[in-house]
Amino acid sequence: MNNSKQMTSLSDAIKKLQPAIDRLKAKSEELKRSRTEPKKYLDFRHLNDRTLEEYDWVHRHKPKYTVKEIPYCGLCILGSTYHRDELGYRYASICQRCEMTRRRLDKLNRLQLPPDAYDMHFGKYEYDSQELQEKVRGLMRWISYGDEEQPKSPSIYIYGTPGNGKTSLLYCLAKEAVFSDLRVKYITHNQMIEARYASFKTEKNPVDTWLNNVDLLLFDELGGIGGMNRKKPDWLMSFNEELYGSMYERWESGDLSIVTTTNMTPFDFMKSIDNNAAIRSRFDAIFREPIKMTGKDRRRPETDFQHWYKR
Repeated sequence: MNNSKQMTSLSDAIKKLQPAIDRLKAKSEELKRSRTEPKKYLDFRHLNDRTLEEYDWVHRHKPKYTVKEIPYCGLCILGSTYHRDELGYRYASICQRCEMTRRRLDKLNRLQLPPDAYDMHFGKYEYDSQELQEKVRGLMRWISYGDEEQPKSPSIYIYGTPGNGKTSLLYCLAKEAVFSDLRVKYITHNQMIEARYASFKTEKNPVDTWLNNVDLLLFDELGGIGGMNRKKPDWLMSFNEELYGSMYERWESGDLSIVTTTNMTPFDFMKSIDNNAAIRSRFDAIFREPIKMTGKDRRRPETDFQHWYKR
């Protein structure tokens, strides 16, 4: 009787241990395969401004355009690869498989583009005119390769009715420039005004530093959304004059390109600055001939907006 009880107890014990035994066998098989199969490493060099959405690397429901964080490739050490030269000295370089892309995506996230920048890139953008296309391509060529015969950067002043693709163009430029390793700043006129208003308590003027380490300024909604034809307080007039002056100074130094968009015609802009001769002269030097966009509203191209005027 005692022997029978011992036999039953041993059988139960083996059954209880069986799951653990199976896990050990599976782990052993996995280890054998890892020794015989080549290790798979990651590579993110295929990611750029035109493929981020295609490969699902952009969050769809964030308050700002946000790219997902990529992992390390497995070949580098925390984003660095190490080499030895012919003298035996060891040196490090940025991993081209993951770290280079990671740094570009980090810059793209820091731009804080609005969420409607999703899937906006030059692979899909439809230019409003041949003149605009040539201007933009000339700008990108100058930024990428420079031009010794042209000491100042080609900058563009774009105006037109709401919704015809002006801001979308800035999104495309922002992404293209980031992946060309330029230092880019995207900001709206309203954001700068709000920053200045908030700075009254700290006495730190945002104009003092807003263009530090910037190669390409994308200045959206010049004059505010819809323009600012209403009467402006004296402090805002003074601030705008200072703001436009800082843009000219950096452009004049030869190391800043500016693309600005607005719903105001050049005539309306002149009115908004009370025909200030100094600002007019600076803007003419930077932008020369403003470019008008005449396309239809791309947000709702078929609507006539009559439903918003019902009484």
